[in-house]
Amino acid sequence: MALSDDIALYALGRWMHETRPNRIDSLCLNHIQAKSTCTACSDVCPAEVNVHTDHIAWASCTGCNACITACPTSALNESRSSFEAVTSALDNGNGYTVFACDLHDGPCDVKRPCLGTLPWDLLAGVAVSQKLVMKLQHCNSCPHAELVGQTKELVRTLKAFLGPELFAERVTMTTPAESTEQAGQRKRRAFEQVAHVVQTEASSILDDLDRDAPTMSCYRAFLLDALEKADPQPQVTWKTLEEDGGCRACGACVAMCPHHALSLELPDDPHANDAPQAKLVHDASRCTQCGMCYISCPEETIGGWGRLRATATEARVEFPLDVSYCVKCGKPFKPTSTETRCTSCSRFRYL
Repeated sequence: MALSDDIALYALGRWMHETRPNRIDSLCLNHIQAKSTCTACSDVCPAEVNVHTDHIAWASCTGCNACITACPTSALNESRSSFEAVTSALDNGNGYTVFACDLHDGPCDVKRPCLGTLPWDLLAGVAVSQKLVMKLQHCNSCPHAELVGQTKELVRTLKAFLGPELFAERVTMTTPAESTEQAGQRKRRAFEQVAHVVQTEASSILDDLDRDAPTMSCYRAFLLDALEKADPQPQVTWKTLEEDGGCRACGACVAMCPHHALSLELPDDPHANDAPQAKLVHDASRCTQCGMCYISCPEETIGGWGRLRATATEARVEFPLDVSYCVKCGKPFKPTSTETRCTSCSRFRYL
């Protein structure tokens, strides 16, 4: 038997039944810093799985995905088979995708234990691509008040991001009328989606061994891809970082940001007469508001969130920095008077 056949059989046995989420360790707060332990994912797990630990005992996982939406850095993603089932459902040819919870007994494209545990950027990406149908009727009789509240917050987040007009155009609770033949095609696609998942997993097992660590969740990548493919690109509302003007360009926030949403733009020759002004740049399209930037800022000059109405390719906010450059090492610093050297070089000025 060929190696590809072995891989296909392995994928069939593993991903056909896998329901546990996957964690991107490079995005997890507990792998970025060791000062305080983040237990947000474990705190919401109904099966009491310690998701925040290095060695996760997934045997008790029910696949509810509550930990996914609780993670502040989007380090947790649902199983690849579940995500592929969502993306393949977009190709149903109807121009809409139906999401429903387990209480819904009618036809749907994607079913989850609760719609409130779906990431908002996943649903936003669907709404940008086509009409999004959310079956929320059962929320009125749901015994879990915390899940109902989470679902309502999800809807509010979608409306704030898309804007009232696009939300009203693309998000609904009513499924468009379809014929009996279309309903039968929808059922047949369910098996086709599973077969597609197996094929995808079989071809990607070896590729994953050499793949670099992702810098964003699959949901944010899906949303950005949908926004960039839309013609014309819609204006959406991004949450943007705020800076009070005291930044000294130390780069601590840039180094700590797990999503590479922050960057410093410094001139090549800072002492040249025509040198451009230094800037701190925030790419709001990559940001999850995890807070690592303002926690790590030694000057406490950044924090708080504004709003920017822009496309995905325009979601950049630039903060001009009023800094000087050390005459010895060339690094930027914030002088307190007529200093010409940074703090580090001033300590050894006589050497």
